Amino acid sequence: MFDTYHLTTVVDNSETTRLKEENARLRQTLQSVRAENNNLWAGNNSLRETIRTIVGAMSRSDCFLGFYIRDIELRAATGGDKVFALLKSGCEENLKRKLESAPPTSTMPA
Repeated sequence: MFDTYHLTTVVDNSETTRLKEENARLRQTLQSVRAENNNLWAGNNSLRETIRTIVGAMSRSDCFLGFYIRDIELRAATGGDKVFALLKSGCEENLKRKLESAPPTSTMPA
């Protein structure tokens, strides 16, 4: 005849081991998700700062706009392609409109 207590203990121990292993896997997954979340927040903050800089420069003067377009191109090459491409497009369109609406200048002396 089987010892009911011994059999129950063996089953409980194997279930406990399985649950501990599953818990360890879930903890590792949670740490990975937290790390990725921190990376996303850092990228988001960097993007916000870049947008603030661009908008600030556009509101002050167009003479720095070319620099910011190049900066956006550099950042787009390292990630965030869609957002920076849209910003670059918007900056170029804004500059183009301002140049087209500017009065013509004469290079000949009056």
